[in-house]
Amino acid sequence: MYEPSKIMQSFFIAGFQYHDGALALKKLKPGKKLELIAEPDNPHDPDAVAIYRKGVHLGYVPGDSNATIAQLLRFGHANVLNAALCRSTKRPIHGNKCAWEFTSPTIANRKRRNSRVLRVWVGRPVRTGRFSLCMGWFSKTFTQHALSRGILQVLMGYERGAASMNGFNAFGAQVGGSRPAKQQDVSSLLRDVTPLGSRAAANANDFSPERLAEIAENERRWSWVEVDLGAIRNNIAVAKRRLKPGCRLLAVVKADAYGHGSVEVAKTALSAGAAYLAVATVQEGVKLREAGITAPVLMLSEPPEAAIPLLLNYNIMPSVYTAEFAVAYGEAADAHGLRAPFHLALNTGMNRIGVRFDEAVEFVRQISFHRALEHVGTFTHFATADCPETLDFNMQFRRFTEAISDMRVAGINPGIVHCANSAALLRYPDTHLDMARFGISLYGFHPCPETVGYFDLRPAMSVHARITNVSQPPMSEGVSYGLHYRSTGSVKICTLPIGYADGYNRALSSRAQVIYNGQLCNQVGNICMDQCMFEIDMRSSGTRPRLDPQIGDEVLLVGAQGGARISIDDMAEQIGTIPHELCCAFGLRMPKVYTR
Repeated sequence: MYEPSKIMQSFFIAGFQYHDGALALKKLKPGKKLELIAEPDNPHDPDAVAIYRKGVHLGYVPGDSNATIAQLLRFGHANVLNAALCRSTKRPIHGNKCAWEFTSPTIANRKRRNSRVLRVWVGRPVRTGRFSLCMGWFSKTFTQHALSRGILQVLMGYERGAASMNGFNAFGAQVGGSRPAKQQDVSSLLRDVTPLGSRAAANANDFSPERLAEIAENERRWSWVEVDLGAIRNNIAVAKRRLKPGCRLLAVVKADAYGHGSVEVAKTALSAGAAYLAVATVQEGVKLREAGITAPVLMLSEPPEAAIPLLLNYNIMPSVYTAEFAVAYGEAADAHGLRAPFHLALNTGMNRIGVRFDEAVEFVRQISFHRALEHVGTFTHFATADCPETLDFNMQFRRFTEAISDMRVAGINPGIVHCANSAALLRYPDTHLDMARFGISLYGFHPCPETVGYFDLRPAMSVHARITNVSQPPMSEGVSYGLHYRSTGSVKICTLPIGYADGYNRALSSRAQVIYNGQLCNQVGNICMDQCMFEIDMRSSGTRPRLDPQIGDEVLLVGAQGGARISIDDMAEQIGTIPHELCCAFGLRMPKVYTR
């Protein structure tokens, strides 16, 4: 039983008057098949699709209708498309206008008159009453009066399986009706096409789990983060040159290495000379171990007691500052014949976590009875090492050194003693002690203005995206939620697939810039969850080259290109936050590409 085709698109031929369509008009019989040719190198539109009939160039698929067709042709799915001219009645319709009446006969009965009808009104003829005169109007005056549209309607459709393609039945209106059939999206078109035997066998493995897994993460969306591992190695070298002899370096890779990717950064840091790694959660430590990393891993807090088996199984050292957790940790280790290594966290004035500095000796004595517990190190954290004022910093450092001295006097070995963060490592050599923790500066960010110009830190992160849409809204039309930005009419609006869910902070809306082709361009409109927009001024300005944005062009949101530069530091300052927040956010769901 015959199953009607599904309509995909219906449109007038664009550019008919500029090509050979008018000259071949008499040869264009209803029902004749047309050929669609994609023109990806077309200088005006990369989605351009030309329409041919036996080598005669009739025109183009209109620009507002060609994206889907171009995509199907581009990926080799021309077989799902069928283009043809519609059959016309040889009589004028109404006395004051000239039109063709397009009908769609069925395969079963080509002579039926009650098939679906679609009328297309073209314009006013020179004379009325006879079809020949209408045809004469079409052929003689079309190039001057056709309003940039062709006179022939092209319908796109397909038949399921191996059904006959004879006759064209892809219309979407009933007799006398005005409602077109529902348009089909590309996915449904491809889903409904039944591949032929050999083709199905050849493509059977295209969607296998193995083949799908081969699609790189950065090829699954048009936005990504690039991480320069060479910059990581450079920053490690800067820190090691600054450290006192014998002082070990701990690389802080918590928060997925501040959004840079913990596994790759950890491996790079260790190969460059780091001795320790630090994380914030149990799962962060587990991820490192499952990646084959065997270096000591310190967790900078206490986890829930339920997570203790994970600590023991993956050899992750927790920070300890409550007796309840310490005893539970020791008991679990002792039950399995294991040691329970830990670092003691001291509170010297930041008042976040830790045993109070003047209670350190008492606390250690309280838990030291347990034979499985192994006191490996002692540390504190500075609250103001990155501040110009040093009073509070000096007080914290003094409290810490006194607590360490008291422990030694009491016969307690504090183990590896460390207190310096990135700011203290670079600014205060006296704080290096046995080990120093390298956090934000590992990724190329200066911890404070006082270190700028003294240390050659290189930012490791850059943020990239490709244009997914280009439009030119008329003057005064708005862009994005709230329509707070209004087009001047002389700009093109380009869309990028990156939003605040990807770390592009919404507070940057209409305040940020992007780099396109070496030039700074303003981001406009509210930044959305998954997308944002920027504008390109199409007016000539001095010696600045005029930009011609295209879908697929790469844009830089963070980084440097030519003489233009956008830094996370500048973005953070603009919205009143710190670079830690922004670079962590960029790494949440953006795929990462590593360069060496």
